Amino acid sequence: MALTLVLFGTTFTIDAAQAARTAASSRGPLVFVSNVLDLSAMVIEPATGKVRKLPVGALPHNWAMSPDGAEVLVVNTGSESVSFFDARNGDWKRNMLIAPIPKNSKHEKLGWDKFKGKTSCHQCHGPNAVGSLPSQVTYARDGKSLWTVPFNPPGILRVDRQTGARLQEITIKDPPFFVQASNIQYTPDGKQLLIVHRRSSKKLKLPSKGTAYDVPKDMTSFDHGGPPGNKASLITFHTADGLKETGRVVVPLSLPYNFDFDRAGKLMYVAYRSSNKVAEIDVEKRTLKRLLTVGEGPHNVIVDKKDGKYLYAPSFYDEPPEVVKLEIKTGFVRALLPAKVSPAMVEQDPDTGYLYAVINANNRLLEIDPAGKGKIRQEFPLGAFPLDVIVVPESQRRQLR
Repeated sequence: MALTLVLFGTTFTIDAAQAARTAASSRGPLVFVSNVLDLSAMVIEPATGKVRKLPVGALPHNWAMSPDGAEVLVVNTGSESVSFFDARNGDWKRNMLIAPIPKNSKHEKLGWDKFKGKTSCHQCHGPNAVGSLPSQVTYARDGKSLWTVPFNPPGILRVDRQTGARLQEITIKDPPFFVQASNIQYTPDGKQLLIVHRRSSKKLKLPSKGTAYDVPKDMTSFDHGGPPGNKASLITFHTADGLKETGRVVVPLSLPYNFDFDRAGKLMYVAYRSSNKVAEIDVEKRTLKRLLTVGEGPHNVIVDKKDGKYLYAPSFYDEPPEVVKLEIKTGFVRALLPAKVSPAMVEQDPDTGYLYAVINANNRLLEIDPAGKGKIRQEFPLGAFPLDVIVVPESQRRQLR
């Protein structure tokens, strides 16, 4: 059935069935999850139960969202590339290299013409982990470039969003110890660029024959470990363009990973995987305020998107496993939300308040109602070794159409 409208002398025909399909396709959030060990990403629509598995690159890790909310990307750590997705419907858009193809004898022998048009190391190396090993990517405020954190060699780079060409590099001058950047984000107002660094004892390179399933014997330089006894990490504050460092904080904990801010952007919360702590940082004063106790091995921490009163942190190593619900004002744990086994990451839908927890050990995604003691509402299948998650709420999807 079609509807005909006449506005200001112009006739418009609207397909009612198509309008209904468009509205239905935007029902509920979209949830994106990276599957580290099977070179894929999951796109899940909890409201309909629809689950899609889309190919990306080797070792897909962390997600990021564009400033306009229209696009999300996942960084393929083993393929020095990123994969872009449409935030409205979850469709894959393209892959892009975010580092130059290494100039070495093997590549020289093959001939550089072979690499024209390549958008990921995965196209030649398959599941083998090669290249600069970027662990985190975030969009620059203008949306035209990306900040990336390569592991080999250590650094912080800005690259063009369309071509991947290198535009800028941030160097940390006179650090108190050897540091390796692990995460980079803007404050909510976009005025400061914050970088979290883990401490390492020396520079090491990935083994030349390393694959997606290998881990270097010396864990001191790898993303999943840190030097024994080196209980320290560094947070550096920079101007939005990354050109000037404006402050730093040393935290007496190792292995920082993801972080979040309160609504006002005045407090920063950093999860430390080697402990049962979350660091609360005063962004304006550049000081460590508190070390909040959560469960063992939090991979990330988020501030409640509905009222901002609580922190949620997954306890990867606790038994029984749970997602800790901590009241920010008092620092008290108010509930241990059920998580079945080894929750790696958690994210929240700001529309419904439901949490989405990635269960690393049994390859599942849990939808959790955090009210009261918490309740698992439903669960969805994931790929091998799922890790990070990002949520595009229904309200955002509707605005994009």
